[in-house]
Amino acid sequence: MSNYVPNQQKKKRILQQREVELRHALRHGVAPEKIERAATRVREAHVRALNAQLAQLPPEASDWEAAERERLLAARAQWEDRSAAAVVNLYRE
Repeated sequence: MSNYVPNQQKKKRILQQREVELRHALRHGVAPEKIERAATRVREAHVRALNAQLAQLPPEASDWEAAERERLLAARAQWEDRSAAAVVNLYRE
């Protein structure tokens, strides 16, 4: 386990801020380039928040922790593979 553990609460707060920015951009009809940039920031914030959660899990894991690690890895891979357009569609609904 590394000596530095990312601040998970800070990552969540940044993610919430990025989501608010994207929703605001969608609601107010800003330029498509700005919406795409906001969607990319949301995707990156999701990945960073999931990485912070992964860092909190110990390397020698129980069954529950191993299952949680697999869930987080799958969620991270899913967010990494999403395009900006897919993120925009998620937040438009």
